[in-house]
Amino acid sequence: MTHTSTRAGGRHHATTSTSVPQPALKSTASAGAPDIRRASLVLLPALGSLGMFATPSLTPGLFPNFYWLLVALAFLPAMTLLARWPPRKAATPAALLVLALAWVWWAPLTVLWAPDQGAAGQKVWFMSLAIGGAVCLVGLSGGHPDNLHSMRRGWVAGFCVTSAVAIWELATRQHVVDGPWSLTGDYLVTSTFYNPNNYAGYLLACLPYLVWSAIASRSAAARYVHVPLLMLWFVLAVATQSRTVLLGGLLALPLVLFWLVRAAQLRARPFTISAIHIAIAVGIALWAFAGTGPGQQLIADYKSPFIADPDTVYSDDARLNLTRVAWRIFIESHGIGRGAAAFESIASQERVLEVGGLVDAHNSLLELAAEFGLPLLLPLLAVLVVACRTALFVRVPPAARGGAFDLRMVILLSVIGSGATSLASSSVLTWPWWWLMLGQIAALGWLLHRHAAEVSQTPSRR
Repeated sequence: MTHTSTRAGGRHHATTSTSVPQPALKSTASAGAPDIRRASLVLLPALGSLGMFATPSLTPGLFPNFYWLLVALAFLPAMTLLARWPPRKAATPAALLVLALAWVWWAPLTVLWAPDQGAAGQKVWFMSLAIGGAVCLVGLSGGHPDNLHSMRRGWVAGFCVTSAVAIWELATRQHVVDGPWSLTGDYLVTSTFYNPNNYAGYLLACLPYLVWSAIASRSAAARYVHVPLLMLWFVLAVATQSRTVLLGGLLALPLVLFWLVRAAQLRARPFTISAIHIAIAVGIALWAFAGTGPGQQLIADYKSPFIADPDTVYSDDARLNLTRVAWRIFIESHGIGRGAAAFESIASQERVLEVGGLVDAHNSLLELAAEFGLPLLLPLLAVLVVACRTALFVRVPPAARGGAFDLRMVILLSVIGSGATSLASSSVLTWPWWWLMLGQIAALGWLLHRHAAEVSQTPSRR
């Protein structure tokens, strides 16, 4: 009997097997994906990376904002598709939908007891749009491999767009939006993220999709296109001068190396040579860049956050105190939170602990706990835990093992990126790309669950 098995790159190859056909995988695939849906899946992460800058003039604005417009247009079709093809027995997308439902039920209520109801309503609105984008990703993907590869291309496109802004910053020593951080170094980059830590978190989010594209591309030319992109990723990661990248990179890079080696073993076509070329090219690029004037200045600037000078010690103490303030708010609220945007209001009036005039929590998980309490913190943590469990333990048929391994690695690296970013950046709760990353994790987990359904439907041999 002949059936189609899905391999990396979203292509289908005919193979011969004694197993029964897999209706679970074909049910969605047979319906196909219109070009407009795949275009939306590319545009969502690409425009989401720009956030407030997704305007005709690349200046911050709410309207006309292409990302918010796309979410508004795509939300109803995405919900229709979810109703038509619900993620039955797929724990990862189900966990995200539970989080979205908890948000719809609980977040508006917190506005009632928030210290500043105007700011609370605005924050709930922005976070609702961001979470809505994540739901759109899951609904439009349907757990179908071709749709997931469209999303992968969207992340690569978003990286290219934001990198162009960062390159302009390096060339002109200017920033799209000036801030206090622009005074710390001529070669510091923030792209369209206002803050270098937030941009560093976005770079961590893009890393698995750059590596995945380098692996999943069928042609050698397409794989080598990602060599300069990975070189640029390392340069920009250093240029953020962010400890977020260091924290996430220490965990992510060993997994990337394991991914490259293991993926080569699972595929008939060897790409280990390409991986070696990528590593050599990245090393040469960093070595050459380090010898230039900007490179020397950048290295000196990058070392500064790790040197125990008075400014660094003061900044670290302020961050630690912000964490203590968030924890205190959470405990005093008895686990229900003080309301949306409450942390900024309380931190601005903090008199017990020195917070250096900062009003962002610099710990988004505790910020969520302080403002919205356990009703939203627990569903969010459940998404990350279920995603890790799916990536580590879900069984797939042998024919899909190579592509499934890529999905596992992307999920794990995305969890690392989301965790490192939420713990080190100023705040990511209102940034669309962070929630899109959670939506992407759920969509990838959906495909793994559908592959697992194939295993359960295959009759055992006697």
